Amino acid sequence: MWGVYLKVIKQHLASQKSISKYDQHRIRHIEDEVYLSFIYPRLDAPVSGDSKHLLKSPFVIHPKTGNVCVPFTSLADVLAFAPSQVPTLKGLLNNLNELDVESLALQIQQSQLTPYVAKFISYVRECQRSLSALQRKARAQDSLEF
Repeated sequence: MWGVYLKVIKQHLASQKSISKYDQHRIRHIEDEVYLSFIYPRLDAPVSGDSKHLLKSPFVIHPKTGNVCVPFTSLADVLAFAPSQVPTLKGLLNNLNELDVESLALQIQQSQLTPYVAKFISYVRECQRSLSALQRKARAQDSLEF
């Protein structure tokens, strides 16, 4: 379906005789805007306004269970997920109190959060690489336009 949409947009643009610079700029981003409007998760008012719904953010603590919200980076993570195995605030505090390390970075590296932090860092780096590639592509397109 997405491919059909892109094909229709490109055909429409090709049929236009002249397009202003302003419209060219808007059109260049329409693909991303439409994609985000349909794919990006929608939040309703209660979810957005209530702090109890922050579990969509990695590493927040569930107010009742004390479980740490951990990131998923693949379907395998989802399938292997066991809620009883995630770190808890109490467990983290006990773990950190047992460590004989002053540095927060070293404490995190030696804690129960280590595999989850590594996944999150890997995910963020992949996002940065993708964004850099898109920016390079956009700059290359801009340099070819007159």
